[in-house]
Amino acid sequence: MKTTITQHPATSDILIFNNVIITYPKIFEPSASYDAKPEDRKVFSCTILAEKETDLTLYNKMITDLIALKVPEKELGIVKVREPKMDGDIQDLKHKFNENYRGFWYFNAKAAEDRPPVIVDSDGATTLHRNSGKLYGGCIVNIQVAAWFFATKGLGIAFDLLGIQYVSEGTRMGSAPVPRDTIQGGFVAVNTTSDDPLGGI
Repeated sequence: MKTTITQHPATSDILIFNNVIITYPKIFEPSASYDAKPEDRKVFSCTILAEKETDLTLYNKMITDLIALKVPEKELGIVKVREPKMDGDIQDLKHKFNENYRGFWYFNAKAAEDRPPVIVDSDGATTLHRNSGKLYGGCIVNIQVAAWFFATKGLGIAFDLLGIQYVSEGTRMGSAPVPRDTIQGGFVAVNTTSDDPLGGI
């Protein structure tokens, strides 16, 4: 399926990335970032993979409009503003290279602990929970995001993660979870009548 970017029907402040691959989905419960400080709040997060052939017109307009709104005119084109879009074919010192990202643009999106993303099935209405097993790194989804400007540690634009809709299965990235019955099958009954509490170890 072709990746497209559309505007939310109710507001131009929200973009919908359609038929994208989701990776590193930490979307059912918030977690701390790898570089988080003790005082930092936990977040919901994921990474979005969009094909390089994707039409970025609406994305570029959102970014350009936000920069024009937040950066003084005399500084436009002079100051560097980081944006959410990153190139999966480029390896640098800051972003760890991932072979799965080759041929894609990738975008990180986060939601605050007290503002979890809406997560629904392909029907657009049924809420999905972790135990559905449908949402994993590599599956195909639609994702709603909103851009916001920050001025800490430089200037930049980040994506708020608003909602995720399951679309279809995809090629799983990483190992599949081991079934519970397989794990349980690895245990044997413990001899509780032995005088040796360590069972002869």
